[in-house]
Order: sequence, then C-alpha cells, then structure tokens
Amino acid sequence: MKAGKRVYWIIGALVALAAVIYYLNAAGGTEVEIVKIEAGDILKTVVDTGYVQSASAFDLYSDQGGRVEKIMTAIGEPVKRGQVLMTLINTGIAVESDQARLQLTQAEAAVAAAESGVAGSQLDLNNTQKDLERMEKLLAAGAVSQAQYDATLLLRDKYQKDYQQQVQNLNAARQQAAINQQLLNNLAQKQEQLEIKSPVDGTLTQLPVKTGQVVLAAAVLARVAQTNKLEIKADILSDDLAEVTLGQKVKITAPVLGEKIITGAVTKIYPEAEEKQSALGVIQRRVPVIITLNETANLKPGYETRVSIQTVEKKNILIIPRESVLTTPDNRKQVMLITDGRVHHRYIQTGLSDSSNLEIIKGLKKGDQIIKDASLELKENARVKVKQ
Repeated sequence: MKAGKRVYWIIGALVALAAVIYYLNAAGGTEVEIVKIEAGDILKTVVDTGYVQSASAFDLYSDQGGRVEKIMTAIGEPVKRGQVLMTLINTGIAVESDQARLQLTQAEAAVAAAESGVAGSQLDLNNTQKDLERMEKLLAAGAVSQAQYDATLLLRDKYQKDYQQQVQNLNAARQQAAINQQLLNNLAQKQEQLEIKSPVDGTLTQLPVKTGQVVLAAAVLARVAQTNKLEIKADILSDDLAEVTLGQKVKITAPVLGEKIITGAVTKIYPEAEEKQSALGVIQRRVPVIITLNETANLKPGYETRVSIQTVEKKNILIIPRESVLTTPDNRKQVMLITDGRVHHRYIQTGLSDSSNLEIIKGLKKGDQIIKDASLELKENARVKVKQ
C-alpha cells in the first residue's frame, strides 16, 4: 500500500470512529446500570467452619497399664453410668495381690501370737504383783526375811519388763498387719481400675483400642458423650477475633441441614491462639470459640458446619453496593455519580461493611444515583443513559 493511500485510510477510520462517538453521544451516551442511594441495614459477620461436638464429653484413660481383655460395647451404642465398657489384665498386679494376701495372713498370725503373749505376761505380772503385796505384809510382821521379799520384787520387775516387751511386739505386729492391709487395699483398687466404666449416661463415640491390645497407663481408651447436649467448636482466625465477644448471635448452616438455618450464641472464647495448618498448607493462628446451640436439629457430633458470628449491626443507614466503589491507588474510595445524564467522579467516606454493602458516611445523600459497576472506565462528564 502506498503511503498516500495509507494516510487516507487512517483519516477515514478516525472519521468513522468520531462518527460513532458522536452517534453514541447523540443517542444518550454509554448505557449503564445505576444504583439509587437508599437507607438500609448492615450486619458485619465473621464466617468460618465449625464442627459439632458434645457439650459434655468424657475421655476415659487407663489408670493402669495392661492388655485389653474384653470390650463389652461398640461405637454409637448407648451406655449407662457405671456400666463396664471393657476390662484389662495386668498380671503384675495379680501377682502382687497374691503376695500381699500371704503377707497379711502372716502378719495377722503374728498379731494373734503377740496378743497371746501379752495375755500370758499380763497374767504372770498380776500374780507376781499380788505375791509382792502379800510379802510386804509378811515382812512388816517379821514373818519373812528381807531376802525373800527382794526375790519376789525382782521377779515382779522381770514380769513387768516381759509384759512391756510383749505389748511392743503386739503394736509392731498390728502396725505391720495394717501396712499389709493397706497394700492389699491399694492393689484391690488397682485391680478395680482395670474395669473401665462409663462416668455418665451417654453414647460411646470413640473406641481407639482393640481386644488384645497392650496399653500403657494414661492411654485414652474410649470417649463417652452426652449427645443430647451439643455445641459447635470453631477455630477463628486471630485477626478476625477483635470484634467477637461473648453472647453474640450466630447463624449455623450445614449440608445436613439443607436450607434450614439454626441459631446459637458465642459462650466461650479460648484465652490462647493455636497454630493450625490450612488446606493450602499455610500456618495460621486461630482461636477456638465455643457456640451453644438453641436447637440441634439433626446435627450429630463430628458434623461440619458453617458458622456466621454477627459481630456489628447498624440499621437505617445509607448504604452502597461494594461493586459500586472503586479504591484509588492512594487508598481513597470513589464512585461515579450521575447528574443530568453525565458522570462525575466523587470521593466518598465509608464506614461499616459486610459482604455486600458499605456504609456511606460522607460524599453522597439519599436519592443520589451512581453507576453500579465501578470498574467501567468512564471519563469525567461523559454522557450516559440508564439501562431500562
């Protein structure tokens, strides 16, 4: 193409473009959707995932190590308070118990022998004391010699020492018997702890052990939950926790609930954040929050839910859709106000926000019309017409 023809072609294209622009302006400008500023409500929420759990759940631990001998129930079955859920075997405790019984029997025999010795010594001492009293009278009457009296006195002292020794032996035997009895009682208590019983009426929700498995002391053997009392535990991002307080209302949804929405309230906020790894592998600081339910519907322990904590609410304020606001590079909020069919870029000041709307604090008034889509590139004073 020759240079002259190329110039004519470019000029023609520009003329055509100018004609199109002129036509659009003549026809009323760019067609846009508008939003009329009205009063409304804004409800700010913190939304996250929560999991249903029993409000009263009890983990059962092994007080003694041993081997699981028998399991009497299964996960999901109802249990009663005091019901034996499983039994353990600890051969060491059984051997110690046999030895303690033998030692107690021997100690009780020693007590019996010591009691007999005390009784015999008491009898000898009493008889000798009477003899001594009689010898005192005879000595005073001159019927016996001093040597005879002294011999009786020495004998009385001997029996007195024997009696005191027998009493000491009896006390020692009784003390040893008491020690052996206490040892046997302790072993009996340990033996009783090998029977794992439910502390409450409820449902067996966890059973991490099997028959024949060897467990150590303090191992978790089962969990019993009172499933008629449910709550939700949600791990909230620490950054979102600033506006969460006790007593705030919560809306709960879940796949199992269908379209039904149930409600609850924040009843506990843990004092310390925990490190949690997100699904994308990001380490986050999250704070556990407990939500008490006003009703449980068909929720069960372990079910996943979506919780929406209502943190701040304002009613009858001027609001604007989030999509109608443009954030400028200098972090100012801007909308496109329509006056007499033309665009005017207006800076505004916003306040509270939720997932859909922003509160207007300054820059717009009730009844103003703005362009709904702030991403449209329209120049100042550009002509527009409203979509019908």
